[in-house]
Amino acid sequence: MRYYMKYLKGDAQIWMIVILLMSFSLMTVYSFVPILVRIEGGSPSYYLGKHLVYVLLGFACMFTVHRIQTKYFNQISQFVYYLAIALLVFTIFFGVKVNGAERWIRVFGLTFQSSDFAKLALLMYLSKLLVKKEKLLDDWKGGVIPVIAPIFIICLLILKDNLSTALMIFSISMPPLSAVADHPPKRLLRNFMAFSELGKTGKLGKFEVNVAVYGALPKGKTTIKGNLALDKIFADKFNFAAILMKGDEIVYERYNSKKGIDSNFPLLGMSMSKSAAGAAVGALLCDGRLKSLDDKAGDYSS
Repeated sequence: MRYYMKYLKGDAQIWMIVILLMSFSLMTVYSFVPILVRIEGGSPSYYLGKHLVYVLLGFACMFTVHRIQTKYFNQISQFVYYLAIALLVFTIFFGVKVNGAERWIRVFGLTFQSSDFAKLALLMYLSKLLVKKEKLLDDWKGGVIPVIAPIFIICLLILKDNLSTALMIFSISMPPLSAVADHPPKRLLRNFMAFSELGKTGKLGKFEVNVAVYGALPKGKTTIKGNLALDKIFADKFNFAAILMKGDEIVYERYNSKKGIDSNFPLLGMSMSKSAAGAAVGALLCDGRLKSLDDKAGDYSS
C-alpha cells in the first residue's frame, strides 16, 4: 500500500480515510440497490456502476485539486465567496423543487445545491481572512467581526431552507477561527454569549481576548553599535535590527533607534524562524540525532 501512496503525494493518512469513506459509500449503495430496483426498475449493476463512476470522478477531482498550489485558491477565494452569495440569493427566489425541497439550481439540465458550493466558497474565503487578520484577532472590531461576518451571512442565507446545513457550516467554520485566534472553546463560547447580549440589552457583554506575553526582557545594558558602511540597511523603514556574526563573534550589531528599537526590545522572529529551524535541523542531522530529512516530526515526539 505504501508503494501506491507515494504516487498520491500529500498526507497518506488522509488519503486512507478518503479511500475508506469511498469504499463504505459503495457498500451502502450496494445494500440499497434491491430497493432501487423495485422502485425505479433497472438492474443492480447499473446503479452500482453509476455510483462507482461518481466515486472515481470524485477521487480524480480531489487528486487534481490537491496538486494545485494554494496561492491560486487564495487569489480567487473572494470572487468565489461573492458568487456563492449570489447563487444562494438566486436559489431563494428561483430555486427548483427536488424531492420536496426548494433549494436546488438547475443549469443545463443538471441540478445542484447552492449550499454545497457555499460550503467550499466560505472555507476558501475564511482561510484567506484568517491569514490576513491573524494578528488582529484580539481586536473585536478590526479582526473578529470581519472574519465572523462572512460566516453569518452564508449561514443566514441557507437558514431559511436548510437549518441543518446552516448549523453544519457554522460548526465547520468556527474551529479554524478558534485555533488561529488561540481561543479555548469555553472562552470562545463566552465571547459569543457576550456578543449576543448586544441584541438583547443594547450593550456588549464582557468578553475576553488573548494578550501576547513575551519572556522576561534582558536586564543587560542596552546596546547600540554602528558601522557607517553598513548602516544604509536602515534606509528601509521596515528593517528594525541587524546582527552579523563571523564564527562565534558578533562583528556588526545595529538597531533602528528611530523606531525606538534597542537590544532589549522584543521582536517577532518572522522569517528568521525558518533559518533558525533549518540550522537546528542541520545540526541534529550532523550529530546523528536526526536519521533522515524524510522522517516525520512525530517520530521524535515523546
